[in-house]
Amino acid sequence: LNDKGLIWFRTIVRSFGLTPDFVRTVYGEMNDAFEGLMTEEAFKICQPYLQQVVEVLSDFPEPAEARV
Repeated sequence: LNDKGLIWFRTIVRSFGLTPDFVRTVYGEMNDAFEGLMTEEAFKICQPYLQQVVEVLSDFPEPAEARV
């Protein structure tokens, strides 16, 4: 995940002028939604990957002109 896909997608997220805080909020809510939809066992397996998505996608400096 970290090598290619998430880094590439983070570049796209940044190009839209999204802020790291916005990304953390949106993907954090997605994480919460998955928790409600999955069994506890399935969520425990997926949760580290979902957390990695949040951490990698929100790891960039604030944009000069935030659009969100």
